[in-house]
Amino acid sequence: MSDASSLWVELVKVSPSLLMALVVIVLLIANADAIARLLKKASKVSALGIEIEASAASLDKAVELRGLDNVVSHRARMAVLRRLSANAALLRGARVLWVDDQPPNNRNERALLETLELRIDLATTSAAAEQFLRNHHYLLMLTDVRREGRPDEGIRFVQGLPAKGLLLPAIGYVGTDQGGLARPAFFFGMTNRPDELMQLVCDVAQREGV
Repeated sequence: MSDASSLWVELVKVSPSLLMALVVIVLLIANADAIARLLKKASKVSALGIEIEASAASLDKAVELRGLDNVVSHRARMAVLRRLSANAALLRGARVLWVDDQPPNNRNERALLETLELRIDLATTSAAAEQFLRNHHYLLMLTDVRREGRPDEGIRFVQGLPAKGLLLPAIGYVGTDQGGLARPAFFFGMTNRPDELMQLVCDVAQREGV
């Protein structure tokens, strides 16, 4: 046996852990790009986990505030959170107009959407909403129904928009006592449930392909 071969044999006998370390180093160097991609993906998953956690907290608060804890199941909540996560890239940066004379009532729903980096403009009157619509482009509009002393102001406002050349998907978000209200003409959808509201937002985003 040559002197070099004898040296390698002795090294293996003396320090097998050293040999293993060398093998690991060689493998790391050879697969550096693949490992970097995996680490990058892992960091994205971690960030997404934080995003989902924040969204879940906002959704739970919205459901609780509306007294729908016994109506909106855990399964329904998880389903909408998964869908929001799947559509995060589609929703990010989109602009939404929210018309409601009591904005604090929807603070948790807005927080959920803002977690996904949607831009939300608030209007408390139909006149203010119309001005927003004339000045900006929106993915959709969310509106209450009872407003400004009228039980159907939100419906009247939306149905009057086409005649003014202002066309966009509108979703009615009504009080818990208005559950089951039929979808009026010119409305994309109508609901009193936070989870269904988010499903409708995803429906619009997918249809519009933003």
